[in-house]
Amino acid sequence: MKKRILTIVLFLSFLIVFNLNTIKLFAYEDSSNLSMNQVYLSNLSQSIKIYSQIILEFQVRTDFHNNKEYMIYNENYAGAYIDDTGMLNIAVVNNNNSVNYMSSDYSQVIYQEFTYSYNFLQKVLNSIEDIMLESSVYIVGIDDELNHVFVELNDETDVEVVIQHLQNEELYEPNALYFEVDSDGGLSETSNITYGGESIFHRYTTGIISRGTFAVNAVCKDTGRIGVLTNAHVAPYDMTMSYGGYWDESISSFTDEIFLGTASKSRQQNTIDAAFIPYADQSKWEITPYAKYNNIIYDDVWLGNDNQIIKGQPIMRIGQTTGVTSGKIRSTNTSAKINGKKLTNLFRFTNPPEKGDSGGPIYYTDGDKLYLIGLNFGVGNNIFNKHLGYACRISNVMSDLNVTPITNDSFNTTILEDGTIQLDGLNFDVSGEFVIPSSLKGKIVSKIGENAFSNNNGITQIIVPPTITSISDEAFKNCLNLKEIIIQKETDITNVGTDVFSGCSSLEKIVVPTSKIFRYKEDTNWSEYSNLIKYVESPSNYDFHCRTPRKELTFDISQGETILYMLNIECPIQYMIDVEASSKLIMNIYDENMDLIANGLTIESGGKHIVFSCPSLQIGKAYIEIYMENNLNFGDITIQMYPHTSTNNYIKTGNKVNVLTHLHENKNEFLITASAGDLLWLKVEGLVNNNLVNSQSSISIKDFNGNVIEKCSLSEYFHSAESVSDSNNIMFYASNNETYKIYLEVADLDYYELTLTVLQVTDFTCFNMNNEDRYFDEISMPLGDFAYVYNFERIGTYNIILEYLGNQTNDMLFVLFETNDSNEYTYKNSFAINSSSNFIDLTETLTSSKKILLCVFDSIGMGNLNISISKQIDSKKFTIYTDSSSVKEPIVITQGFTQICYLGSDAPNTSSRYKYYNWYSVNTNVAIVSNYGTITAVGIGETTIQCVYKEDPSIIATLDIKVVEDTSTIKVRLKYGFDIREDGTISGTEVTSGLGNVIEVAQFPDVTIHKGYTRLICLGDDSPNSSIQAFTWIAYQEEGDNGMVTVSSFGTIQGTVSGWVTVKGVYQYNSNYEVYIRIYVE
Repeated sequence: MKKRILTIVLFLSFLIVFNLNTIKLFAYEDSSNLSMNQVYLSNLSQSIKIYSQIILEFQVRTDFHNNKEYMIYNENYAGAYIDDTGMLNIAVVNNNNSVNYMSSDYSQVIYQEFTYSYNFLQKVLNSIEDIMLESSVYIVGIDDELNHVFVELNDETDVEVVIQHLQNEELYEPNALYFEVDSDGGLSETSNITYGGESIFHRYTTGIISRGTFAVNAVCKDTGRIGVLTNAHVAPYDMTMSYGGYWDESISSFTDEIFLGTASKSRQQNTIDAAFIPYADQSKWEITPYAKYNNIIYDDVWLGNDNQIIKGQPIMRIGQTTGVTSGKIRSTNTSAKINGKKLTNLFRFTNPPEKGDSGGPIYYTDGDKLYLIGLNFGVGNNIFNKHLGYACRISNVMSDLNVTPITNDSFNTTILEDGTIQLDGLNFDVSGEFVIPSSLKGKIVSKIGENAFSNNNGITQIIVPPTITSISDEAFKNCLNLKEIIIQKETDITNVGTDVFSGCSSLEKIVVPTSKIFRYKEDTNWSEYSNLIKYVESPSNYDFHCRTPRKELTFDISQGETILYMLNIECPIQYMIDVEASSKLIMNIYDENMDLIANGLTIESGGKHIVFSCPSLQIGKAYIEIYMENNLNFGDITIQMYPHTSTNNYIKTGNKVNVLTHLHENKNEFLITASAGDLLWLKVEGLVNNNLVNSQSSISIKDFNGNVIEKCSLSEYFHSAESVSDSNNIMFYASNNETYKIYLEVADLDYYELTLTVLQVTDFTCFNMNNEDRYFDEISMPLGDFAYVYNFERIGTYNIILEYLGNQTNDMLFVLFETNDSNEYTYKNSFAINSSSNFIDLTETLTSSKKILLCVFDSIGMGNLNISISKQIDSKKFTIYTDSSSVKEPIVITQGFTQICYLGSDAPNTSSRYKYYNWYSVNTNVAIVSNYGTITAVGIGETTIQCVYKEDPSIIATLDIKVVEDTSTIKVRLKYGFDIREDGTISGTEVTSGLGNVIEVAQFPDVTIHKGYTRLICLGDDSPNSSIQAFTWIAYQEEGDNGMVTVSSFGTIQGTVSGWVTVKGVYQYNSNYEVYIRIYVE
């Protein structure tokens, strides 16, 4: 709720006064055509000029109050303002001396008699400023027109605090004060060419955007770096800022997002809320004195001054949220409290900003030009509940941040006869890169004047825009640190004076448009700088090597245009160039040093004509330059380029070849002649930084007609002869006596050496059956294609079981061959395996050979493969049984639980299950069995447990097992203890060091551990499995926890950070069972 306290006149009287001074808003179409009353504009222009003269008669000296500089006036001066007719009103104190001023012959001035001098009101303002931070006062300022100090505050009780404070200072005059109390009131922040008035923002990692408006390009006088000005609360110190174009409300984002730089100066104190953001890369930004909003450019922008800040004066403001608005200045001497900070010497105005307008420019306008006078930074409320905007003066920003705004005043120019601009110099010092403006004062910049940049030692790089066509004498003379000139694309500078770069001792290169590089090099105006001339960007280029296909390029050449094409020659062989043109043209060919190889080659118009055979081109770059003989001609040009010779690389089985020879675009080709029945394996290996790497390669095998063959045509499953993604190998079966093509693409690495090896698959390592004619192994699946060779002692019938444990969903091809000592293959079988069809149980009979070859194609290198091979025999059986011996077979076990197998009395040896017997599970997806005969149910289904007598594998016992699902949904938290093993061994450094004690197995015992020490988890008799590794262990923090431990798969816990922490173990085979441990780390 608001409460207004009027201490000078009746409220009704104040309404009358205000109504007589009603603010008239006006709108701009652009900076040169303002829709305002011409009489008003004429008066206004005269008023500003007179004010700048007449105010000097009243000014005495400057003084300071709490680091704020302010002006002391003649005691007869009471204020100044501009009325609705544009007339200047000067107020003087009502005393006998006032008539001396009122009799002045300034016809433009209306004199008013007031009660209080401006100096007195300033003292009142200064005094109230002193208690702003301790009170609820958020705005205090001087109203020149109403001759009082206005005070806006949140708490009515603070009115008496202010009055008492002024009484103590002997400054209390009731009629000199106006209070407004608003409990909800206050002041709040409003948060490649860059124009004043465009968006600037910071994007936080959370995605939140802090956005504002920047006021003007500026240069830092400390460093000479160029950047932009905005508010400090928009760009705090060291904050990274970006240019945003325009805010699109529909997507809550900007139309552009280009990194500007990091705020190097940011200050929200004393008289300013301002920040300077230097461009991170000045070469990417063309500075401009202009302002812009919604594609309307305001080009008549100049630097204003404090004499243009007068109450009643019209202003224009640009903000990214509210756009271009107009209003008037309400107070020229205001102090405000914002975010607990006090800002002084502000001015406030009637066109209020909103969020996103912060940092935008405030201009005084005389109906013609725009004069930058301030930076918008906040919004508050006035006495009639209408929002007011607040700004800091540009003069204070300049002095406090030591920066110079870049406006039209910043450049010395001459208007040329054709209406364009000649840039004669800068009125500021710049350091680093500098982009010459393409436009100033609303006109194109076409010429750099004589000595425009001479003796400028701060500039290191000059970027010349496309508008420049002439550079005058000594334009850059003695720029000692100038390293680079960049003449932007399509610029054609035909007029160059003398000694343009004389004395530029650091100049390294002059970068010109690519297509014009040879024109510049051969131009007499540039001849003395020929060795410095480089191109802007690499021209269109094409790699030429022994396998380059015929390349055809078609150009539409314009009048005076030059085509430049770069050839990357990778093989020193003969090349051919064919050209077809609509008009007579000239072609020049240069080597990589840009020295002519052939010049003046004339191509007649019409018909394809072989113009050049280049056997002399060496490895490296070459350039082709083409242009019409008659500079006025234009039309189409077709160029065809191709190698005249080629190479073939052959490789033999058992050999290595160097892949780097004729490796182009990371690709190479080889030929191999194979015999029908050959089974070949190819592998690529590289040497990078002296380390051997399996180069990730793409390999494909094709017939001589270029068709991709099958990896194994004997199989019913089709797998094309292309390597698995990111692998370095491939295997294929040659079905015919034929020459095959090997196509190879390798990873992009800096190889010192790169080789391709071809082997017969029978050269792989062999594995032997044991003396029981059995073999079992679990292998990690390699990436790509691979093979295994198995040797057998005896012929006969064998049971082969393959079980894939992994997540590969696409098919792997398994092919089984029987081979003899002469490496002759006999196809036996083939089948597909993947994660959903992962189990193969087959029977194969070896009649003469004692060797089996298992080939695997197209593995993605994920998961494991269990291989079980056993000879079928006439078994002698004995009995085994479990804890459930009273139950008939199959023995039923709930998933996740275990049962122990025991030897029957008919077993050949009953003294040890481990020492005399081998234990197997036919399907380990259902149940696994330990070397001691302990069965663990791991999956739903049925399997058979086998117990084989080691001394005679023909003696065997079997037990059928059925695993059923645990239907219980009850979570069971198991008992646990620490540091005592089953055999009584004490473990864990917490106990062995003497810091702690053994914790007996119990339900939720208290557990402590010291940082850096370990404990070992022990399970209780309620656990479905005694193996710690049968559980998955994790450590985590619950709400409020701050401790940390590590836990291994073996149950070893180590304390790392003090505090509470939780360790949980979930049983892998039945998630209903878990161990939950709370631990305090000391």
